[in-house]
Order: sequence, then C-alpha cells, then structure tokens
Amino acid sequence: RLTALVGVMLFRGRAGVWLSQIRRQQIEAILHTGGGTMDSVRAVVRYMLAAIVLSPVNKLYWRLFRGLRLLWERHLTLHLLKDFLTAQCLNGGQQLDAKEVRHPDQRIAADVGKFCQLVTMLGLDTLQSVVDLFFYSQLLHSISPILAKLVVVMASLGTAISFRLGRQLPKFYSAERFAD
Repeated sequence: RLTALVGVMLFRGRAGVWLSQIRRQQIEAILHTGGGTMDSVRAVVRYMLAAIVLSPVNKLYWRLFRGLRLLWERHLTLHLLKDFLTAQCLNGGQQLDAKEVRHPDQRIAADVGKFCQLVTMLGLDTLQSVVDLFFYSQLLHSISPILAKLVVVMASLGTAISFRLGRQLPKFYSAERFAD
C-alpha cells in the first residue's frame, strides 16, 4: 500500500504541474487574443474537464492513506497488546494502585491510534512536500532558473529553521500530557 500511495503522490504532483501549465497557457492565449468570450469559455471548460478527470486520483489517495493508517494501527495494536498481555500473564497479573490508570489495554489502543495518525500525516505530508518541491521547481526552472534555485534554497532554509524550532516541541507535549 505504501508503494501505491507514493505512486499516487507522484502522479498527483505531476498532474498539479500539468494543470498549472494548462492554466498558464490558457491565460496567456486569452491575453494575446484580446480575451474574446468564446476563448475564455473554452479555456474554463478545458480546465474544468482536466480537474474533473483528475478528481478520482484524490479520492484514491485518501482511500489508500486511510487504509495504510488502519493497517499500521491494527499491526501495532496487536503487537503491543500481545506483549502487554504476555507480561501480565507471566507476572501473574499486577495489582493496580488507586493512582494507576484502569484498563491499560484500552489506553494502549488509543495511544497507538494517535501515534499512527500523527506519523502517517507528518511522514506523508513531508513526502508530498518533497514531491511538490521537485515538480514545481522543474516548472519554475523552465521559466526562471535563478528563481528556481532561490526557491530550493529558501525551502531548505525554512526546513532547517523548522527543525531548530521544533526540537522543543516534545518537551511542550510531555508537559501538556502531565498537566492533564
């Protein structure tokens, strides 16, 4: 599923560039011809047809994304609960203090769901950003090579700044969890 999802991401990135090129060419054609109403209508209809033809790709992407997340969630939940229950059975069960959380198996399942959702969203959004940066920098390079290089440098700089600022986020997250 991950391979299919990456393939759809690459197709979506290329299709986005293709739609941008169509839109740009149509706007240039309308501007050069004086913007006749028939040309304008033809340009809008052509763009709408392209968008409609590509809309099932987004549906496929979200279906694959949800399926991948559910598979990972099911796998991790079964694996972690198996280890937890094995430890409970081998130790003869542990008595819970009044302060400890009841039903730790439910807590494990809920935490695994949150973890899988966070990891898939962050990981696949990062991958989609790299795909978009690659395809759009190629398009931009065909228009202006200097501007394309500047975009790549600025995107790298923005990523470095985000990593630097994001180092403290786990501390804030754990402080928030203990505050609850």
